[in-house]
Amino acid sequence: MILMNRKIAITFSLIVILGFGLAGQTLAQTASWEPGVMQGDYLIYSITSHWSTTNSSLTVPDELLLYNSTLRYNVTVDVVQGPLVAILTNWVFTNGTDLTEPSYSNVTSGELINYLSVYPAFQGIYDANLAVNNLLYPLGNDSLTISQTITRDYYSGKRDTNVVITSDPIKDVNNKTGTQTIVNFIDKSKGVLVELNSDIKFADYNASIIWTLKDTNLWTVSAATLPPLPLPLPVIIAIVVVIVAVVAVVVFYRERKQGRKKNRH
Repeated sequence: MILMNRKIAITFSLIVILGFGLAGQTLAQTASWEPGVMQGDYLIYSITSHWSTTNSSLTVPDELLLYNSTLRYNVTVDVVQGPLVAILTNWVFTNGTDLTEPSYSNVTSGELINYLSVYPAFQGIYDANLAVNNLLYPLGNDSLTISQTITRDYYSGKRDTNVVITSDPIKDVNNKTGTQTIVNFIDKSKGVLVELNSDIKFADYNASIIWTLKDTNLWTVSAATLPPLPLPLPVIIAIVVVIVAVVAVVVFYRERKQGRKKNRH
């Protein structure tokens, strides 16, 4: 595994600041769209993949093996200037190695540059507050649109989430043709990816890739959990049983005593 020199990441920030100026000003004059993230924001994802085939001669593609060997995928926002966002991505693998790569994207046009190009660049930051039927990239060359807005539940509450669905023909390394359907769930107010489901189908094999946001400083993501019990559960049950028994005995003797008084009268 190739590991990046950490000094490159630090130098990258300075290069981006110097290089973004003119381009950022030009785009800002033609569009008012801006990302919902700022410097220092972070996103942490889990990535899983699945593979099935009816052809015993086929092997699992390297990309799927890469995803399944990923412990977590960290994204840190390094610089934001207008629609331009520079990020550092950090792949942490199950074998203990990791790789940090700098990249930048234009959230308004969809332009994406990965400087080291060791692995696919992250494209999960978009314009904030897009509405249904809005273009995902208002100044881009494609026609991806927000198909619907749904509500997702998080520990911190409900959040509006935009949905973008694409389905396109693709070819594998053997030039076979299949289809890939991708469903993106994007937090509306922040414009960040919260989940991605990619479904790949060929005649003799199927595959899927799932990205899930596990942690971020933008809001609380994790599901609600029960608070810890002050005592072990068996002890609590025993205490409850004893209390019920004591109450039953007290009630029994009280009713018996009242019955004796009535008999005397």
